[in-house]
Amino acid sequence: MPKRKLRFKDRLGFFLLGCGIICFIGVPVLSFQDVPDKAATVLTVLIISEIFFLVTIALLR
Repeated sequence: MPKRKLRFKDRLGFFLLGCGIICFIGVPVLSFQDVPDKAATVLTVLIISEIFFLVTIALLR
């Protein structure tokens, strides 16, 4: 069975999925860092990771 070559849409979807997972992993790490406005930073990272996941679902569907 020949390997199917991934389309650009699939590669972009997997890349954004990886970025979203890294953002979710980074949120607990941010709580131990000395960031000036920690609440806004964590909230921004969470919102960005949710956007990555929504775009990933749309691309890989």
